[in-house]
Amino acid sequence: MADRRERYERRQRSRERRQQEGRSVRRRNLRRTLLMVTGGLVVVVLVIAGLGLFMITRSTFGKELPPTGFTPAHLESFPPQQINGRPIPRL
Repeated sequence: MADRRERYERRQRSRERRQQEGRSVRRRNLRRTLLMVTGGLVVVVLVIAGLGLFMITRSTFGKELPPTGFTPAHLESFPPQQINGRPIPRL
């Protein structure tokens, strides 16, 4: 009878120990997940704040710009048509 009782208690102790280990592992996994999510949110907030600050500092709204010789119709791009109609001779 004492043998049975000892075996039962041993099983109960090992079961308790396994449950406790499972709880601690779950707690560590949850903590790691929360840290990763928090870190990701911090990075996103910093990127958005940096872009906002960049856009605010680079904005020309309300600033006096230096005068240039170009009219408002001036567009710095390729000319509307080819200047030289002669093709480039191949070597």
